[in-house]
Amino acid sequence: MADEEEDATVRLLERARAGDQAALDELFERHFKVLERWATGRLPRWARGNVDTSDLLQETMLETFKRLDGFEPRGRGALQAYLRQAFINRLRNQLRRAMGRPVPEELDSRIPDDARTGGAFTEPNRLINNEGLATFDPREFKLIGVASVPRWGGVSIGAVYRYTSGQTWARRATIRNLNQGFSRIWMEPRGSRRLPAINNLDLRVEKLVALGRSLRLSISADVFNVTNQGVPNSDVSFPVNVDSGPFLGVPTAWVDPRLLRLGIRVTF
Repeated sequence: MADEEEDATVRLLERARAGDQAALDELFERHFKVLERWATGRLPRWARGNVDTSDLLQETMLETFKRLDGFEPRGRGALQAYLRQAFINRLRNQLRRAMGRPVPEELDSRIPDDARTGGAFTEPNRLINNEGLATFDPREFKLIGVASVPRWGGVSIGAVYRYTSGQTWARRATIRNLNQGFSRIWMEPRGSRRLPAINNLDLRVEKLVALGRSLRLSISADVFNVTNQGVPNSDVSFPVNVDSGPFLGVPTAWVDPRLLRLGIRVTF
């Protein structure tokens, strides 16, 4: 079934390159939802401004599909990987804008990169310092508890604690003006550094009041990130800048700060 999907994608790409608008629309429809599920939550609230994740996705796909002549499908899922890399590049630029930093010159999307070539098999430079810890190697621990306090008139208290080890990362450099265009090389063994762990505690307090035989009023308060821990968000890709330069190690995505939410619910 997967091979049939890949074959269908290749055929659609060929038709789209030939100017078939219907094929282009079908490619967009096939890949947008998949990419949207993968990208959800990767753009922090503080960086959104007048755009959201869906806006970035649409811009990414529209710009990418304009340059299909520079893409060659090599292996299963090549187009989806290509789109993900393009989205990550656009996401980084949005984060830089939100932080008031200059957006670097866009690299030509037609130049081969891991997302659209065979990676180290076609670019041996990618093997340099490529051995080490995986970026996502989380150790996660979660506790969930709920307690009812009858003497307070039926107050429920819930808590969720989550510990997640921080992502590993290493310094990387982009070497330009090579015969093949450019190459990104790890300047130290992959996974040489690790971000601080996430220790997140969420609390919920809810009071239920009976206003009649069938009418119930629920008043609740939720506190997210009770300790207001401020660390890079290891739940997203590249939460710190890994590229050599003045912004090396600067966070691009933070854990959301403490948030209080109040709610009222009426059931009848």
